[in-house]
Amino acid sequence: MIAGKKHKVDAFEISKLLEKHTPGEITVLDEVGSTNTVSLGKLESGEMSAPFVTIARKQSAGHGRLGRKWFSEEGATLCLSVAVPLDAAVKNIESFTVRAGVSICRELSNAFASEVFLKWPNDIYSAGGKKIAGMLAELKLGGFGKPHIIVFGVGINYDLSIAGKSEIPAEIKGIAADIKSVSKESFSINELAAAVIKGVLHAASSMGDAGLVRDFERLDWLKDREVVFNVSGELESGIARGIDGKGRMVLELCDGSRRALNFGEATTKKDNI
Repeated sequence: MIAGKKHKVDAFEISKLLEKHTPGEITVLDEVGSTNTVSLGKLESGEMSAPFVTIARKQSAGHGRLGRKWFSEEGATLCLSVAVPLDAAVKNIESFTVRAGVSICRELSNAFASEVFLKWPNDIYSAGGKKIAGMLAELKLGGFGKPHIIVFGVGINYDLSIAGKSEIPAEIKGIAADIKSVSKESFSINELAAAVIKGVLHAASSMGDAGLVRDFERLDWLKDREVVFNVSGELESGIARGIDGKGRMVLELCDGSRRALNFGEATTKKDNI
């Protein structure tokens, strides 16, 4: 059950909060399968051109990397996608997910005094290692000099106390946290949406900026931890040593050599959590 106005998503309120930032049209839908899927459909049909934002009060088929489902309940979670154009000549486009994650964490910290960290490549964690948000970037190539379009989806737990314990899937109980519980300031779900959108827009406008490695290091939840890395079914063990300038995870192997990984999933060994 929704507990008051601060849990109700409202496009007009978000637009006011964004002020000088211009994300284009903001659409709020009651329920969709996936905001990324809806956004990609709007681009394919020509109904919308980037930038624009799609928000769902509830998402029934949200997904992250590796096809994982994302829990969604109106008022308890925020599910949105921001479609942003990137110049066709932009370099290191593969770093966008990490750049956006860093930028979102910075916005959350500045606006709400949130203590949050990034688990490479696309999760936001609490200091205690509980998942607060998942992110998924999907690319629509421009071609012939046209800009590329990134559809960047974010599913973030706002206030899980709104969802009844019986509604939260058993597989995430005990391993999920919400942004409200790790923040010192009080804020509405619309203020949260504005902060997330600002973070994505800033990442899109700063692709050429240096300092990604340094900025990530401050937020790196895996830093110096022993991990098992799964790349297309191949397991590799090592120590997480941050990222390189392309946003790739740097893994220090047992022989002291280092390997930069474009994609995959790092699992922290239980005795290091």
